[in-house]
Amino acid sequence: MPRIVRWSKSPIKDGIQIVTLRTWKYFSEFLDNELSSSWKYLFRGQASSDWPLEPSLHRLLKQVGRDDRIVTREHHLNMFHLAARGRRGPNPPAIGSEDEWWALGQHHGLATPLLDWTESPFAALFFAFEQERKENIPGRYRAVYAFLEMASHVRMPMSSVDEGIEPIYPPRIIRPLSDENTRLVSQRGVLMLVRSPMRVESWVTETYKGQEKVRVLIVIQIPHKGREDCLRFLNQMNINHLSLFPDLQGASEYCNMSLAIENY
Repeated sequence: MPRIVRWSKSPIKDGIQIVTLRTWKYFSEFLDNELSSSWKYLFRGQASSDWPLEPSLHRLLKQVGRDDRIVTREHHLNMFHLAARGRRGPNPPAIGSEDEWWALGQHHGLATPLLDWTESPFAALFFAFEQERKENIPGRYRAVYAFLEMASHVRMPMSSVDEGIEPIYPPRIIRPLSDENTRLVSQRGVLMLVRSPMRVESWVTETYKGQEKVRVLIVIQIPHKGREDCLRFLNQMNINHLSLFPDLQGASEYCNMSLAIENY
């Protein structure tokens, strides 16, 4: 009998490859076959492959019709500095860097230029399937993105053609050292600082134009079908709200999911 086609792969174009799995059950096999011995990748799960890799601050500025410029971001972060006074508990540790302030804000719902990624592909798979499919989740597929970490080591910004336009800086990986974000530790999380108003996938195609060998960004598309089975499988691997969100909200979400999914 012919072997079942477990996934299809597009040619690598400008550093990006799209992989479409037949079902989530082949996710582990794809990792073993394609990524187990390759360069280090970071992973991000999203409920729809149609959603761009774009930080919340960039989306918010577009919604309100504001330009995404350095001065806007600086003002936004300075406002958070002031608004956070007296709200971090008694004798909070000092936060010395802008990156750590952005990370703290990301943890507490601030619109930031950060994107959450993880070193665990299965944590990313959980976040891809956590949400039920509703009207606000478009497209045929969920997605796990794999980003080649060494690509973020590019330090020089892309030159800007128009005078006065902010240079296009590469995304930068941040590993915060603050003890205030236990979720980040539990999720093996890292943060990607996107300093330019360009989506990550657009930055990859512009920076690696003509690259047909190295997979800088892999888009792993996974059909929506089988969500509950996928979450049961991950729960057996101890990847669930309890392990990823070590707080009362995580405990509550775990109980809610146990109620919603039979034999969870």
